[in-house]
Amino acid sequence: MRHLNRAPGFPPFVDEHRALIAAPRERVWEAVRAYGEALARDRGGPLPLLLGTEPRAGFAVSRREPRRCLDLEGRHRFSRYRLTFELRDGAGGATEVVARTFAEFPGRRGRAYRALVIGSGGHAVAVRGMLRSIGKSSRTTGAFAPVADGRASLPPSGVEDSRDRFKRR
Repeated sequence: MRHLNRAPGFPPFVDEHRALIAAPRERVWEAVRAYGEALARDRGGPLPLLLGTEPRAGFAVSRREPRRCLDLEGRHRFSRYRLTFELRDGAGGATEVVARTFAEFPGRRGRAYRALVIGSGGHAVAVRGMLRSIGKSSRTTGAFAPVADGRASLPPSGVEDSRDRFKRR
């Protein structure tokens, strides 16, 4: 993953989560696109004001390549971040969605915020929830497809994160 940190304009790599969704790429793309656009929509409320988010919604779509990837970016008082969704073909017509987070947390307050959000595991729970929502919006069946590349099967949730993958090696 170190090579991802070298991409121009990207903050440092934080983590990666994956879901193999039993649905064709076009349906999964529509779910990813809709989810990303919802994250980029200003919902009001006090949190954006408290954090000082830019844009106010917390995210803006920074790259959109239909059926391939969607990138979201934002910043606030404690962090600058990018969330990327990449779509890949899976076995049997399934689609793999890879969600990667990049973020920097400058200063003491940034480090404290990182500990609160990343260190607590809250971020991982949130991203796995995003992938489950995308999966539910994408498929007609209720199951995720198994991983077909020789790795262990996905956890029952259908979502895998980078820590799970490294533990199994």
